[in-house]
Amino acid sequence: MAALHLQPADRFPFWPKIDRAYLKAQAAPFTAMSVAEFHAWLGSDPHLWTPTLVHEMRATTRVETAREGLFQKTTYHTPLGHVAGIQQYNPATRTWRNTAYPIHSHDGLAIMTAFYEDARPKLDRAAFEKTKEFCATVAQTAVTATYVGMTPFLELVQGMLDPQRAAELLTTYPQDVGVLLEAMHQVMVKRMDYCCAQSPADVLYLIENTAATPLPPPIYRTFCLPHLRVYAEMARQAGRLLVLLISGQVKALLPDLRGLSFSALEAFTTPPVGDATLAEGRAACPNTCLIGGANAPLWTRPMLEIIVGLDEQFDALPHLRGIVITSGGVITPDADPHKLREVAEWVRAYPMK
Repeated sequence: MAALHLQPADRFPFWPKIDRAYLKAQAAPFTAMSVAEFHAWLGSDPHLWTPTLVHEMRATTRVETAREGLFQKTTYHTPLGHVAGIQQYNPATRTWRNTAYPIHSHDGLAIMTAFYEDARPKLDRAAFEKTKEFCATVAQTAVTATYVGMTPFLELVQGMLDPQRAAELLTTYPQDVGVLLEAMHQVMVKRMDYCCAQSPADVLYLIENTAATPLPPPIYRTFCLPHLRVYAEMARQAGRLLVLLISGQVKALLPDLRGLSFSALEAFTTPPVGDATLAEGRAACPNTCLIGGANAPLWTRPMLEIIVGLDEQFDALPHLRGIVITSGGVITPDADPHKLREVAEWVRAYPMK
């Protein structure tokens, strides 16, 4: 927590991103471990996610999901009609990709606007009690985090509308696209309000997966930054720590993000996977915690190469306050657990400056 407040610390926080798929691919005893047990064995400093605290009540609309093999169909029903999207799961990358989008036309805009305008976010009391108990249990061993959501425009082009079709509809029906984005934004504002007021977690997260859906910086500035500014200000006024994760190319946006009141920015994934180093992040955002410092393929390299890569990042910084070291992506199954532990020990012993 000291790093999130830019306070001096006696060592680096180290958060390798581990999931169950990684552990299941390992030999005993790791294959039987939980993620929390593996982090304890590593001696790392994980962020553990809480259950979703907010659910949506609806009066005239509903959503229906059907799964068949690797495909999932999501249908949105409204009084104006229904639309459906299809996603396919890739077991190798553990990701979903859209094979069909819900919105194809002007009618689709109207249907999804009705869907979002009908949403009434409410606190999920059962999830809240479960989260409160979970946070109390791990308070001394991990940072707890609640996912709030993403900006409406990124959600639109990531899951509801093919980016090329989005450009066409923006040109032809800019006002109607704007009405849909405003309806989505109001839902996010209510989610932020509940999470700021009720979440027992240490930090709140906004996750912008621009690696999966790359947006040119001018587009991101126009359609995403105004909403980010609102959410960041809500967290500031509530006294909550809010982390923004942008998983794609972030360097061009750093001057814009500097003016927003985020507690931390993630992920400073190093080249060639990402485009921003910790030193570049610190120069652009001197008063913000930075989370990153590596990239996922690095952890499959020889031990010395990993340490040299991290040491180059550390040595370029003017000071080491407000830095959380992560793996720069989920650790792949071919990364050796024992090597990860050696790196964790090296990071913990690194002299702070």
